Amino acid sequence: MSLYKRINHFHSVLVLMIWAGLSGCAVSLAADVTPPPNAQSFVAQPASATSEVLYPTVPPDPQRGAQIYAEKCAACHGERGMGDGSQASQLTVPVPPLGDLSLAQGARPVEWFQIVTNGNIERFMPPFRSLDERQRWDVVAYALSLSLSQDLLAQGAEIYQQKCQNCHGTEGQGSAQAPGWRDDTSRLASLSLVEMTGIIQRGKGNMPGYAGELSESQILALAAYSRMLSFETSALIQSPTLSQIAPGTNEQAESEQVQPASELRLPIRGEVINGSGGQLPPGLTAELAGYDGMVQVFAAETEVAADGTYTFPDVEIVPGRAFIVSVNYQGFTFNSDVFHNLGEPLSSPIELPVTVYDTTTDLSALRVDRLHVFFDFTNPEVIQVAELFLLNNTGSKVISGNAPGQPVVEFELPEGASNLQFQSGAAGGRFVMTEKGFADTQPILPGAGNQILFAYDLPLSRRTTVRIPINLPVDAAIVMIPQGTMTLQSSQLQPMGQRQIQGVTLDLFSTTDLQAGSTLEMTLSGRMSSPINLQTGQTGALIAGALALVLVAVGGVFWYLRQQKSTTPVDEQPPVETESREALMDAIIALDDLYKSGQLSEEVYQQRRAELKDRLRALMD
Repeated sequence: MSLYKRINHFHSVLVLMIWAGLSGCAVSLAADVTPPPNAQSFVAQPASATSEVLYPTVPPDPQRGAQIYAEKCAACHGERGMGDGSQASQLTVPVPPLGDLSLAQGARPVEWFQIVTNGNIERFMPPFRSLDERQRWDVVAYALSLSLSQDLLAQGAEIYQQKCQNCHGTEGQGSAQAPGWRDDTSRLASLSLVEMTGIIQRGKGNMPGYAGELSESQILALAAYSRMLSFETSALIQSPTLSQIAPGTNEQAESEQVQPASELRLPIRGEVINGSGGQLPPGLTAELAGYDGMVQVFAAETEVAADGTYTFPDVEIVPGRAFIVSVNYQGFTFNSDVFHNLGEPLSSPIELPVTVYDTTTDLSALRVDRLHVFFDFTNPEVIQVAELFLLNNTGSKVISGNAPGQPVVEFELPEGASNLQFQSGAAGGRFVMTEKGFADTQPILPGAGNQILFAYDLPLSRRTTVRIPINLPVDAAIVMIPQGTMTLQSSQLQPMGQRQIQGVTLDLFSTTDLQAGSTLEMTLSGRMSSPINLQTGQTGALIAGALALVLVAVGGVFWYLRQQKSTTPVDEQPPVETESREALMDAIIALDDLYKSGQLSEEVYQQRRAELKDRLRALMD
């Protein structure tokens, strides 16, 4: 499996985890509508993730989910979930192949449920809050079933009957000796297939491990069949292809169709605001687009007044229809939030303000909040390296190239790097090759959250020195390496201990305050003392899930490292840094993770968390 697939799924899960952990924004993206496919939506904010984890109240039904998938998802994700739907080619980012087992086996159902609930605006996926909770679980169940072949499930059923049925029950209902999945739906909803195979291999509690008795493929088949047992038993019958689903065969889906309502006409208005503080030029035009699902059904434009206001005076507001306003400014399209009419009573004008920004080619305001580096040694011939840059444009202007399609920011690769791959885009498209690496041509909006994820190979020997060029100032960096592979040594990196994620133990190293023009240098040496327990034989989904969790869990460690400096004598202390909301929020996340892993007592945890919350509240006030 290509490293591109690994980093692609890693990025998707990471986005979800960051939203779930850090988002405090109000919900601004409406349900069931995708923004204009070719627009650069610089200002529409992601929907805030629901902090409460909702598990299925009843076992999800993939058969019911198939109809919902056909109506809501197939246009982008494709009939069999391979990212090849009729609308996929219109999007500026690739659609994740849900039907690819190498991707799906790393997904936890609860995480896919949250994505369906909250959407992923960066990948032009809308939230689907028009579906009730059960419908969202049903469509997640169907999406998870797309990657499971009937041969795989048949093999799993046979093994389950031989090894598991006596304790777990014929349909996973459980017994006095073993837990069931029918009554407690949270058990398997919170586990990926990778995690399930790890449990089957190693055992848990009174359950024996089967690593020496069953092959990796058999264990995967058993995990897949057990997953299906957590759904309605009808799911064990082959899920129909979408071409077999006749329109209107799902009674509940029929009842959910929006019924005609009395005509409602309201003004849609707003103000165009220059977020850079400058004056708006005359002659700006606001464009209003209306969408029924994925189809644009309405378009209008009006001139922006001298004071920045605009009005569309008489717009038909149809239940289920969504509207978005866009303004072209200095060669870029800036969008409003999305308004979606869910049929609620409306009487006042609809407000959709648009924020635009001036542009600059000056990189002095650009920093790297965090750099994450992950080493993988699955291929014995090379070191596979993935780098994730979390950029922060601290200025008030969009950083762009000298002209559209020109380089915005350059990245230098280590000497000997080959097989360069990108999570989003490709060389010759968004990314252009340079003498020492590549450059990204995508403009960078003010604020944090801009991400660049890429991977490459380096030659592997018994002693390999890796020198990663640092082209931008980096506030904090973390390096991750699977334990039991190579030994890492570096005078710049501080060991952070180990963390076990999805059956793999990672050694973590960190550093702070890397200056632009410097190099992050480390030496990898020795032979692998033990093979990595990859469980399924493929590292993609495993690494993706591990990285996603680690990146969020250790987010506050850099704040912790800075705080540790305060224990040194006063005359040895570095200059005090201004405490930020982001650093405090990261610290709270790290504290929560330490508590959940049992490394902090209840008393210490509650006391420290209260202190951090008070400081965060004071800073926000």
